[in-house]
Amino acid sequence: MFTHPFFKKQTPIYAGFHKITSNPPIDCHALILSSQEQQVYPTITHTKKKKEWVTARFLLQKLLFKKGLPYFGLQKNVQGVPSMVHYPWGISISHSYPFVVVMIHKQGKIGTDIQTFHPKIKKIQNRFLHPKEYLHQDDLQKLTIIWAAKETIYKLYNKNIMSFQKDIYVDPFTIKQTGKIKVWVQNQPLTLYYKHTPYYVWCYGYQNQG
Repeated sequence: MFTHPFFKKQTPIYAGFHKITSNPPIDCHALILSSQEQQVYPTITHTKKKKEWVTARFLLQKLLFKKGLPYFGLQKNVQGVPSMVHYPWGISISHSYPFVVVMIHKQGKIGTDIQTFHPKIKKIQNRFLHPKEYLHQDDLQKLTIIWAAKETIYKLYNKNIMSFQKDIYVDPFTIKQTGKIKVWVQNQPLTLYYKHTPYYVWCYGYQNQG
């Protein structure tokens, strides 16, 4: 777990990152779980999803404990948007096995997405590419960054964006190890930040309150 150097230092944003490995595993019994979470955990039967569920709470608790704050639980509304019990802060969670990220914004909203690289994204590019983004078609690296950017926007706007193709457009960009991209959300500009590695791309964006 760490605060990544590509985060803006002036912004009250905290992030946790973890790569799931079998050794040593995260012990669910060592976590603090709310009564609701204790009921949910046994119902998760898929092994990878269970590991991701546990890891997300592990990261969140580490972030809170580092600030001397207690953990009361993580919950989701009917749209699947997460929130922290008793904390009015923005939170976003993403996982692309074996990577899990958690981000908190104490003074606004936050969205994040992490994606590993899979050739299958080329088969679905027509579902999320804006017509102006077709110049990136068949470029696996850029397609993955665009997908991560749009997933980030989707979470940042509490899943109220209706169409990845029509509502979100990513300006042309050159891939860097860490960088930022300009995104148009329903014709309004927004800057997103990303980290690109040989194994994954991690993207995030935020909006301050007021």
